[in-house]
Amino acid sequence: MSINRRDTKDDVREDIHGLLARAAAALPRADQRLLVAIDDFFLPEDDRLDDRTRSALATAIAGMTGAVETALRQHAARLLAGRGEPELARALIADDVPVLDRLASAGLLRDNDIMREMVGRVRVDILGETLPIQAPDEPDRPSLLARLAQSPDTLISSSAMAMLSAESRRHAAPPGEMQGWSDLPGELHHRLVWWVAAALRERNCAGAGENLGLLDRALGEAALRQVGAHDEGDRVEAAAMRLAAAVDAHFRLGLGTGVLVANPIPAPAEMPRDLYDQALQAALADMKAAGVRGRAVTPFLLDRLRVFTSGESVRTNLALLLHNARVAARLATQLAGRVA
Repeated sequence: MSINRRDTKDDVREDIHGLLARAAAALPRADQRLLVAIDDFFLPEDDRLDDRTRSALATAIAGMTGAVETALRQHAARLLAGRGEPELARALIADDVPVLDRLASAGLLRDNDIMREMVGRVRVDILGETLPIQAPDEPDRPSLLARLAQSPDTLISSSAMAMLSAESRRHAAPPGEMQGWSDLPGELHHRLVWWVAAALRERNCAGAGENLGLLDRALGEAALRQVGAHDEGDRVEAAAMRLAAAVDAHFRLGLGTGVLVANPIPAPAEMPRDLYDQALQAALADMKAAGVRGRAVTPFLLDRLRVFTSGESVRTNLALLLHNARVAARLATQLAGRVA
């Protein structure tokens, strides 16, 4: 075996030229990253998102776009399969790389209206998580939320239940039940749906070939279906506003009575019915045998339920407490706005 030194030198020369070309191409990107880093370094502390808000915002945006994308993919694939294009339908579903990065690189997610909505929502959620779960002076008393939903005023109670239902869908619904539901105001939801549809079209158009028209039609119909099914009245903020208006009107009447809001346990956190029934019967039997009465009943039963459910009741109650705090934050925000 022999080595031609000229060939080796030519290869090295080509490698060097290629390396220099890649370095030259990377230089503008490096300069851009430096400018961004400088801007971030000198950004006033009050204007900078803290790490908790930044992380929650990224999760919320990914979940919102992912829900819309999944629904578009699945419905468009069903349409394609029903029109004799199973291969195109499978390709659309098999392409499981989210379009989130494409939307971000295109600058679409920098939309001021969408980011204003998402940042505000995340900050309210964080506020809700930091609120005390129980009144420090009356730990056994039901929370304000639980009392509001039991109001004899049907307007208040129905508004409370609508808010709780919307809150539960946003934070607690299983992924399969959240598909396509962005929970944005109508105009912003429409923008997001068409952006995601366009990104899916861009990614799959090469593989569609001569059937590109069929892909366009399926994605367009899937997008129109999502846009038409969006009910802005189901949003948490809309429900909170209606509840705040009802509570405010109740107190302005000067009836001297309170308002009770019943907040259900988020569905995914519910214990299996059989497990709960068996544990409750066993806990009640222990309570009777021990002669527990009065204020001692609640802590006794909670502890026995913890034992009989192997801690499952604790996880369920913690999910409910967190849900209470989220709903309380949204209601308080709306009420404060009305008072102001």
